[in-house]
Amino acid sequence: MLAHEWLGMPAASAAGLLGGLMRQAIPNKEDLWNFGPFTFLNIPKAVVRFLRKADISWEMLPLAACVGLELGRVGLVTATKPKWLFAVDPHWDWWLGLAVIATLMSVAAPLKIWNNTRIEMNLEPTFFVQYTEHSLIADSI
Repeated sequence: MLAHEWLGMPAASAAGLLGGLMRQAIPNKEDLWNFGPFTFLNIPKAVVRFLRKADISWEMLPLAACVGLELGRVGLVTATKPKWLFAVDPHWDWWLGLAVIATLMSVAAPLKIWNNTRIEMNLEPTFFVQYTEHSLIADSI
């Protein structure tokens, strides 16, 4: 807000709302954790799976949302004053492609980090129970 980016907060709020709606739309919430930095490499496989079996790959939903939000942000900048929201100049086509890939990576990398933390937290009670059972057996011998 200090740089007079008046559309920054509404754009971030819209992205957060879309993320929450996507999470609610996915039938199996664990599928969201399959989204990673290189999910875009699975697009051909997901398209073939959809055409053959009509099976939706839910990890493509966050991918499409990231691309759509980034392109929407660039479109919003070109439709309004450039000072109101920051985006890469859309006249440089390859810069726009790099910005979209950077957006995908910057969303997916923290998700993978949080996924590892989540898995460790889920495994910790199981490990603790197995460790205490093992130590009790070892003490009784």
